[in-house]
Amino acid sequence: MSSPIAEVELRCVDLAAELAFFDALGFTVVRVIPADDPDEVAIAGLGLRLRLCRGPHDVPLRLHVDAATDAEQVSPGGTRVRFVAPSPLHVPDNCPVATLVRAGEAGWQHGRAGMAYRDLLPARHGGRFVISQIRLEHGGDVPDWVHHHRIRVQLIVCLRGWVRVVYQDQGPPIVMEAGDAVLQPPGIRHRVLACAPQTEVLELASPAAHETHSDPAMTLPTDVVRVDRDFGDQRFWFHRAQGSPRERLREPAAIARDLGLHDPSAGLVRARALRLDDGTTWSWSNAGELAFAYVLAGDATLQRPGAEPIAIGPGDAFALAPGPATAVAARSGLELLALEL
Repeated sequence: MSSPIAEVELRCVDLAAELAFFDALGFTVVRVIPADDPDEVAIAGLGLRLRLCRGPHDVPLRLHVDAATDAEQVSPGGTRVRFVAPSPLHVPDNCPVATLVRAGEAGWQHGRAGMAYRDLLPARHGGRFVISQIRLEHGGDVPDWVHHHRIRVQLIVCLRGWVRVVYQDQGPPIVMEAGDAVLQPPGIRHRVLACAPQTEVLELASPAAHETHSDPAMTLPTDVVRVDRDFGDQRFWFHRAQGSPRERLREPAAIARDLGLHDPSAGLVRARALRLDDGTTWSWSNAGELAFAYVLAGDATLQRPGAEPIAIGPGDAFALAPGPATAVAARSGLELLALEL
């Protein structure tokens, strides 16, 4: 049995004229039925397979090209062909607001490759950021494919379990365990291979609505290894929590583990795992685009200016609005993943 082939059906009145039109665009004939007086013709080109049939049709066909001369043409059979040129990456203006998402509040949504997503930044700062908690419920192989993202910045932090991922030009697959992190620079091809049951990761990306493209032509791992390769002025970075240095901080009074994302991200991201001393208070403010924290363990009280104190615990996530600082009062073994841009 041959492999299945997907075709897009386009209807037209004058089949010969339609064929001549698409021939000029670079399509070639792959099937004709019947041979003496065709009622349908399959053609392929530009990464697309079309099935031309007799009959009226008014569904536009989009052709993605490097540069468009005419925004739209109409074939003799009436098919509107739109030529779509690449557009610059659009990152919405930042509209930061204070948010708090409880561990049990946000519902899980089914996403791609069998993954479940929980939104940790519902307002998304006006579309500038998306922060998701992602759960891979079943262990074993993950039905993912080689893909890449059209983004400004993206990072992954493993919260629990383990996940095996492979990246373009970075050598053999890596295994991320709890506390590990990667910076995925723009355009790097990658694929999730396998995971432990109930593995969870936290993902931050900008912009919130970004494109994911498959790359079936690429096989990972790649033969070439270029660990310092530049991807859109950023480079891939894998932080392994085990064995990484810890630092005693004075403000906040905490033991800190820097995830090392600042330099690889060209200065965009600062990510730290903090264990605040019991009974201390951290005065934290949003001095940039984003100040976000996920509670890994322990308890604390949030005191926002002009608001009642709020108790927080494991699995809760909060973002700060610009302006006066928020007081984070640590109680019992508070551990935070703090992200700043």
